[in-house]
Amino acid sequence: CRNCHGNQNHDKIRARQALSDCHAITSFGSLESGYHRSARMLKLFLKPGVLCEIPVAKMHETAIISVAICWFGTYRAERNPMPVNYHTHTFRCGHAENVPDEAYLQRAIEQGFTVLGFSDHTPWQGLSPAVCRGVRMLPEELPGYFASIHALQEKYRGVIEIPLGLECEYFPGHMDYLREIRPQVDYLILGNHFQWADPEHPRAYTAAPMLLEEYLTTTLAGMRTGLYAYLAHPDLIYTSQPVFDETCREAAYTLCEEAKKLDLPLEYNLYGVDKRARGEFSGLGYPCAAFWEIAAKTGVRAIIGFDAHKLQHLCERARYEAAKQYLEGLGLPLVQRLF
Repeated sequence: CRNCHGNQNHDKIRARQALSDCHAITSFGSLESGYHRSARMLKLFLKPGVLCEIPVAKMHETAIISVAICWFGTYRAERNPMPVNYHTHTFRCGHAENVPDEAYLQRAIEQGFTVLGFSDHTPWQGLSPAVCRGVRMLPEELPGYFASIHALQEKYRGVIEIPLGLECEYFPGHMDYLREIRPQVDYLILGNHFQWADPEHPRAYTAAPMLLEEYLTTTLAGMRTGLYAYLAHPDLIYTSQPVFDETCREAAYTLCEEAKKLDLPLEYNLYGVDKRARGEFSGLGYPCAAFWEIAAKTGVRAIIGFDAHKLQHLCERARYEAAKQYLEGLGLPLVQRLF
């Protein structure tokens, strides 16, 4: 150990695993002076093991504290990284919990998040207000959304990162509006929920299996624009698919190969996990295991999205860890941070 001083006849503390409870950190501030008290605290802080050997017989107390805290921090970061989430909605979309934006931040901080990105459903000029309600915010609500998140960014500066984003479809012929908005946000998510053949009657891609080809065509076109940071719930289209047939398989390969080519991450959506648990899917639903197996074969990058529509969604740490373990088991590289 480069921080050691003295001869080779040192007592050694062997440390393999940090204690899950980190309250011992706060005790270092009031340590009694002297080596023995420091050594005892370090033994409490680290379980016996064989990962590293730290000679301590003549180590200064400050060196012991420094080694312990640095080692513990590194261990925690590698073995149990705090979650990040770039997929959070607000009451403005009409189908999320009716709570202030700050409530999501407070819950995220309680749960140990380091990043909470807001990405509510974008408004679209020209889309009938009647079909927007309950699905997305209206254009006149956008300035208030921006102002609210900007105020929270300032209030919580240094506490948690709060990127400002939007979740958007790809509507051919209507993208100029989105390009105007893009400089005002940190990122956009491609969430291709609807077709826009008729502004009075947009149709959800999840409504019928026969929309698979159109979903694939418009999603690929959206991915190629370069406007979006990642593709949310890429397997959304399988919501009503009864079986994962050859058509589904070919569509999955086409989408994943394009994502690999563009280096565009695909989102493993935890809201879909919640919906499946509540029996909301009429077909395969999402996340779709067959799709993610193909994603792994093509070598795309994955990102986990909470797709939070209510505060409780940010408390689903067990689902996050299960998703992380599942994706890592498939060999998919995980995106921890967008920027």
